[in-house]
Amino acid sequence: MDFRSWLYASCLCAAGLAAACAVFPARATAPAPYVPDTDCAAARKLPAEVAAAARRIVCEIPAGYREDVSRAEALGAILRRHDVAAWLTSDSLNAAGALSSLPGEPAGWLSEEHADRVDVRYFVRADGRTLAFAQSSLPLRTPLTARDSRRLDPPRPASERELRLLAAIKLARAQSMTYCAKAPPNTVAIEWSEPGQPAQILVFLMSPWTDDSLPLGGHALFRVSRDGTRVLDRFEQTRSCVNLDPRELKKVEALTISHLASDTPTCFHAFMSLQYRKPIYVTTVRNRRLWKVEDGSIRLLPAGATEAGDAADTAKRGNKRGAKAAQPSKDKR
Repeated sequence: MDFRSWLYASCLCAAGLAAACAVFPARATAPAPYVPDTDCAAARKLPAEVAAAARRIVCEIPAGYREDVSRAEALGAILRRHDVAAWLTSDSLNAAGALSSLPGEPAGWLSEEHADRVDVRYFVRADGRTLAFAQSSLPLRTPLTARDSRRLDPPRPASERELRLLAAIKLARAQSMTYCAKAPPNTVAIEWSEPGQPAQILVFLMSPWTDDSLPLGGHALFRVSRDGTRVLDRFEQTRSCVNLDPRELKKVEALTISHLASDTPTCFHAFMSLQYRKPIYVTTVRNRRLWKVEDGSIRLLPAGATEAGDAADTAKRGNKRGAKAAQPSKDKR
């Protein structure tokens, strides 16, 4: 496992078509709990301070896939934290009346993560300027409750960083993409850097889960230049929409989908497993691999495992045990 894979995994605490999707009815008897492998020979060679998440990846994921899996897990967890923060802070600000009577045209929101919280600020355009007019914070501890929700009076000019991120979001939203919801997209924008690459902004546009539709596609990642002016690269999770009836979610044990866009599950699969609180079995068609994404973690199932029975996986476990328009779209997070 190289340094980049360790880095991505340690920070835990893609263009294709979704070919098929299905759900599994809940089983009467729950399977034995999965026990991650963190004590293989390769893991013992890692520095002592390397986290258990990285040790699991080096033990369970083939070398050629480790970096992609580490990145997907890390970004999936980031997405979930920021998405929940936008949801709960907007609810709190609405309850306080801070998102009514906007002092200008809605200009979106931004979330910024700190060691113990995610701050969210809401913006308008007025008199040729971008202004923050409301803010709230979500402490990263349970119970998850927004705090310090308030209207800014007077509104405050957006910072240089905020202007860059808002420009990146606007640019990403202007691009054509497969989108699978009637409601506006949920957005997350973060500053990002990787070894050997220039600093950039990652913009995630996600079809929200609503009362009428549970999307398994219609999500995209845009890599934008640090100044927010150029799209450097883009990744679409699907090129068609696979939407389920949300009323069926409680009735099923897991979701399964065929994935053509990459050789491993993506950050959106990790995010959806956290959002929908169901395991997702992902068949990566290009390499004919079967993966299980659960609670934001990705693991490769052994040859012979099936989505419905997962018998080979069970055997493996047994052996091992020897604001209005400016607000985030409302959903069922």
